[in-house]
Amino acid sequence: MLFGLHPLAGMGRVEVINVWLTPQLGNSPFSTKIKQGNLNLTMLMALRLHRSWQGSLNLITVVADTEEVKAAQQYIKELRDLARIPHRAKTFVLVGTFIDCLTQAPQSDMDFVGLTLEPDFEFINRMIKITGSSCLFFRDSGNESAIA
Repeated sequence: MLFGLHPLAGMGRVEVINVWLTPQLGNSPFSTKIKQGNLNLTMLMALRLHRSWQGSLNLITVVADTEEVKAAQQYIKELRDLARIPHRAKTFVLVGTFIDCLTQAPQSDMDFVGLTLEPDFEFINRMIKITGSSCLFFRDSGNESAIA
């Protein structure tokens, strides 16, 4: 995990969490998709913080074009069912580049984002600046499981 504290927003109002998901499209089994998406630790920590804050949870993914929207929605639906995501959580499938879509997402107090094997600190700083919120970056160890 890597925590990036926004210099002005800090922890915000401690109400809204955005979880950025990399859509795993295709015909692989869901257990393979969730491992490829580096998502287990991210979801486990987001759900834990969501319960603690008793605020809002947004699941957000970005696809390159409108033809991928339906598959991305199906992926998130399956994730919601298997990981027991609260029904109040909102889902957003945005179309465009990841960086461009950051400004289209709801404002949050904390953004959860996957972390690459070799962290890109320029990207991390851009995320914090563009989202206007503090960010938690995650990389799975392979021992976690978000599927209940």
